[in-house]
Amino acid sequence: MVILYAFLVGGLICAIAQIIMDKFKIMPIYVTCLLVVIGALLDFFSIYDKLVEFAHMGAMIPISSFGHAICHGAVSYTHLRAHET
Repeated sequence: MVILYAFLVGGLICAIAQIIMDKFKIMPIYVTCLLVVIGALLDFFSIYDKLVEFAHMGAMIPISSFGHAICHGAVSYTHLRAHET
């Protein structure tokens, strides 16, 4: 069942990106940047972690996981530094 969830979530993320490119005639580089920002925002609101728990690699393979990783690392570092002082 995990493979099905991974396939559906990963496919949904890619389908959304393709629809944005086709509908709004946006260049792929801008859609890539948009997905990275959306991944960071979803991580900021602790939604992306729940998506990763549900879909596993289906949420970690698309480019949106890059925004999640950057934001998650920055927040973890900030919390670590806050506990040192």
